[in-house]
Amino acid sequence: MRRPEVIPTEAPEEIIKTADAIQKEPRMWWGHELKYQWIIQPERDGELLLLRWYEVDPLKRRERTRETYLTWIDTEKEDWTTYDCIGEKWRSARIENLIFGQDMDRILLLEGWLPEEFAPAECQENIPRRINAWQEGIRDRKLKQRQKKKDEHTARLMGQAKELPSGYYGWQENTVMKKSRYLIYKRSGRKESEAYCTHCGERMMVPTQGLKNSRTGKCPNCGSRIIMKSSGRIRHLRDDSWTQYIQAIDEGIMIRYIHMGKDYREYGRPKREVSEPGRIVIERGKPAVWYEIRDDQTKFASSEEYKQNPGEGWVDAAIPYLEYSHIYKKTLWRELKKAFPHHMFCEYLKRNKVRACYGNGDILYNYFDAYSVFPLMESLEKTGKTHLVDHLAGGKRSRFSLFDKKAATVSKMLGISKKQYRELKNPTEGDIERLKFLNHGGIHLTDRQYRILKECTTSYNWKAMIQEVLQHTTMHQFLRYAKSVDKTDLERWYLDYLRMADRAEYELGDKFNLFPRDIRQAHDVVQDLLEQEKLEEDLKVADRTHTGIPRIEKKIRKKFTYSNGKYCIRPAKTNREIVKEGQQMHICVGNGSYAGQMEKGRTYILFLRKKEDPDTPFYTVEITPEFEILQRHGKYNKEGSEVTEVDSFLKEFVEVKGNGKKYHAAG
Repeated sequence: MRRPEVIPTEAPEEIIKTADAIQKEPRMWWGHELKYQWIIQPERDGELLLLRWYEVDPLKRRERTRETYLTWIDTEKEDWTTYDCIGEKWRSARIENLIFGQDMDRILLLEGWLPEEFAPAECQENIPRRINAWQEGIRDRKLKQRQKKKDEHTARLMGQAKELPSGYYGWQENTVMKKSRYLIYKRSGRKESEAYCTHCGERMMVPTQGLKNSRTGKCPNCGSRIIMKSSGRIRHLRDDSWTQYIQAIDEGIMIRYIHMGKDYREYGRPKREVSEPGRIVIERGKPAVWYEIRDDQTKFASSEEYKQNPGEGWVDAAIPYLEYSHIYKKTLWRELKKAFPHHMFCEYLKRNKVRACYGNGDILYNYFDAYSVFPLMESLEKTGKTHLVDHLAGGKRSRFSLFDKKAATVSKMLGISKKQYRELKNPTEGDIERLKFLNHGGIHLTDRQYRILKECTTSYNWKAMIQEVLQHTTMHQFLRYAKSVDKTDLERWYLDYLRMADRAEYELGDKFNLFPRDIRQAHDVVQDLLEQEKLEEDLKVADRTHTGIPRIEKKIRKKFTYSNGKYCIRPAKTNREIVKEGQQMHICVGNGSYAGQMEKGRTYILFLRKKEDPDTPFYTVEITPEFEILQRHGKYNKEGSEVTEVDSFLKEFVEVKGNGKKYHAAG
């Protein structure tokens, strides 16, 4: 219905008094207080019924004294609309949905004008319930009308399905299911055994000596390639195949999915099952729709789903995963040309090798699903922009976000200029994304400059890098620099370098700092600088925290100190040592939690070193007071080539210092 003018007003004094009195005079219902939560004031607005909704609790607290909802009802046209004054939006919900499932007995309807449909003479029924039932009846009737129209359309589409070609089932059985041929045998003698071929159906005696389950061979009768199967191992022997038959219909094309199953689980009595579980209809200019058969036994997920697709027969549903199926190619091109006589779709299929289509069974409906949103795809195909066509028809609607579906021209759809569109031979989606980015920033590049940009913006974070660069220089200066350096290093390290240089307070207005000759070296230098600064800060904090570790170290020094000819091990002396160890080894031992555990005496941090170089970190060990090693890690939490020797040393250390305790290698 036409949306009326919305004028929220302050609640009249009598409504406020009514709300205040509700708490004082609660109604009883089954022994419980039943307080009103809503007050509705009905009134006439021209030929319409206007319901002013007030929420009781906010009204009593004077938090909200205006209407929560304004509902207009047109009984003649059987329509209604509601304005949500809080959400500031229009709604078409029924009364029961406006009150969030609360009981309608909690609605206090004040005296006012009501149409006779809702308040006839001697009406004893709850008026809000009566209005809601009226709304529900109208909704159900309109739903049935829509469903009837939809069913008629579906029946018209499904009625166009024709008989499958005479050789279709033979093709599915002998070509698609070519490998579903078995020689099933029963060992019955030393020389010969009973067997039958599932392909020709002939029973025969075959030499026992050559029989072996899953061995390949030839049927002695029909000569077809078979797989031998023992009769005792056919309990689960079944093969299935799905194929597609494409036919033209008046509205476009229909993709019919044919299922064939072969069941060999009963010896000597193979069964073949054929069904058509679903069809995809692609109407011109519309998205692909999947139709499937439902019967009166179908279980629906919800009542809403049932309302959308009640009854039996062909109904539309979500398109299932149908990638792995074979397309019947004998009549394919003829039917496609009949359905789309001037369309470039056949070129797309040929380009994507539809002749070897197994694993691309969704290629048809993916394309037309995209085409229904972007009909200008055909212009892309005609002008040789095949990469973009393949991108749009790739099967994911997230691919559509790059383009404008409402555009009237191809260049506007892509978000680039007509000149750029003409000059691009066969752009990728990456090209379009770069050009749109440049156009948005008012940046114009030569072909050579664009090629340089393309070489150094292949990774996912190229946009972030360019945005960072443009904060300090121009695109032309950057491209002049990019031309002279390794593009791989530029893409991999430059963004990190700029961000770290900014944190290190480098003067990036200086070209020496902004455009280093060796990006990797400059990246490592500024990284070391920041790490050193962080280490110094962490060490200052470490000197102030976990001050009990020196006391613990003195207590356990003799117990956990050990060396042999090659390695030595000792406890950490201070929290500063632990923090420094974590920074140098690039492990998490310096985060404070391990120092806290050591201070409490629960676990200890030990430093394992090469005896010849006791001051250089080598391995870090976490151990319990009972000599159970929880962790031992080398640099970057990795095990070096010496891990075997390290474990041997730790075994020796645990056995000697732990009084024969067994060592189990830790991660």
